[in-house]
Amino acid sequence: MMIRSKVLVISAVLALVGGVAGCGGSSGSDGSDATSGNCDPSYEGACVPNDGADYNCADINGTDFQSVGTDPHGLDRDGDGIACES
Repeated sequence: MMIRSKVLVISAVLALVGGVAGCGGSSGSDGSDATSGNCDPSYEGACVPNDGADYNCADINGTDFQSVGTDPHGLDRDGDGIACES
């Protein structure tokens, strides 16, 4: 029982750390986390937090990711579908 408790605690800590570093969920090829419900669905390939704040490219961990939909943060300035171009 003690080992199971430790595993549960470690799992909970890892989940919290993942939630702080990214948005939770699985990581993309660039280390970003784009599958969580906490990420704006208007972008694919990087996690732009979906928390109501306004984000700029400097705030996002990733470059050259897809802008799909409305681009509410204006990260795809030239409108070619690629956000935060490097």
